[in-house]
Amino acid sequence: MIDLETALARIIVPEEDRRDFNRMYNIRRLSDMQKLMPLVDWPRYFHSIAPYVVYDYLASNPEILIVELDYMRRVTQLLQLTDPRIIANYVYMRYTSSWDGELGERYEDISQVTTFLTDHSVRSIILVRHDTSSAFGVTLIPRIP
Repeated sequence: MIDLETALARIIVPEEDRRDFNRMYNIRRLSDMQKLMPLVDWPRYFHSIAPYVVYDYLASNPEILIVELDYMRRVTQLLQLTDPRIIANYVYMRYTSSWDGELGERYEDISQVTTFLTDHSVRSIILVRHDTSSAFGVTLIPRIP
């Protein structure tokens, strides 16, 4: 999963390239999403998240704005090369992490350890320092391998 997250980070379009609004203004039809990223059943996806009142609109193949065409292509290539179990686990991990603060203290403790192990950023170190300071009255500084 860490390799997948790293690969996703590498294919993100750089900030300076996102300032080119002409390059990012890609009007397409909804059906073009299926050609661009065939791994996703787009009609099924949109019907699962949209209210019933917009089904006819979706069926009319409306124009949509796809901001990052190249990113969509690169994500498709990456997903085709990735074991489906890793993708499923990654999606579950991202979904459950979206519930931070809602699942209780035990989950938050596990989530913080997971975040620290997968993200050796300064943010994680600061979070651990703050939490250990408040819990133990001293700052414990984690050793990063």
